[in-house]
Amino acid sequence: MRKIWGSLTCMVTVLIVWPSLTIAATTTEPTTTTAPDYDALEQAAIKGDSEALVQLQAGANSGNAEAQYDLGDYYYSLHQYVDSFNWTQKAAAQGNAKAENDLGMDYGDYGEGQGTQWDITQAFKRYQKAAEQGDAHAEDWLGSFYYNVLGMNHDFVKAFYWYQKAATQNYPDAEDWLGSLYYYGEGVKQDYTQAFNWYQKAATQNDPDAEDWLGNLYQNGQGTKQDYTQAINWYQKAATQNYPGAEDWLGNLFYNGQGVKQDYTEAFNCFQKAAVQGDAAACMWLSSMYSQGLGVAADQQKAQYWADQAKQLQSNGN
Repeated sequence: MRKIWGSLTCMVTVLIVWPSLTIAATTTEPTTTTAPDYDALEQAAIKGDSEALVQLQAGANSGNAEAQYDLGDYYYSLHQYVDSFNWTQKAAAQGNAKAENDLGMDYGDYGEGQGTQWDITQAFKRYQKAAEQGDAHAEDWLGSFYYNVLGMNHDFVKAFYWYQKAATQNYPDAEDWLGSLYYYGEGVKQDYTQAFNWYQKAATQNDPDAEDWLGNLYQNGQGTKQDYTQAINWYQKAATQNYPGAEDWLGNLFYNGQGVKQDYTEAFNCFQKAAVQGDAAACMWLSSMYSQGLGVAADQQKAQYWADQAKQLQSNGN
């Protein structure tokens, strides 16, 4: 029986091997094609590579959503907003989240619209579609819509929800907004420590508003130990990005000698930098310093000029 089994085994083995060999002899390796890098083609086209533009257009015309999005982006870089809008719309129709986000910007851009008529309702809908796909920029904008930045009714809870989603993707503007919501207790329980933490996250990504707020929290000891040195450090970081509020606060510290030696001249310089950028409080400080001759020669005419500037800015909501 063992001999018979052994023979059967050999026979089975031969029967199995031969078909395998036959198939191996007639089968060819499948070929694979690499999808074009449409982002790279867009960048090359922007630099003037006509062949790259032809390939990008071919991809878009074939119905590839990524190519359509990148072609829209290419036209946007040339300020050809109508062409940009049309191709972005084609990509969005296929569910491309980046395209939905950009359509939100096109519909709502500066209250004018880019490549289309301004339509805040459409802007909201497009941002919502992109946000539901996890686009951080769109999530941040939805937070702003609900906060009433763009005319919708206040809904601080929803604003907090969408800012938080964007912030978990390390989106600095959303982190900055979360800091504000925690600071004022809007949509969430007031918590200076949480405000400090979120402002710090945004500030370490060079967000000037967050840098300014971090300086303020250090100055006042809110959410952290009072530290004028740190306050000056963060105000200066924001000031290097031409953030007028930070210049104004630096002027205050130099004027009062807090965390730094009192220096009216340096205070005047800081207030002046903020004032020429439209900071009303800084204009009032300049008026006072010109009137008293602190850090600058007394000049009542200039004192009146800056007082008038301050009133005008305040009447405009600045």
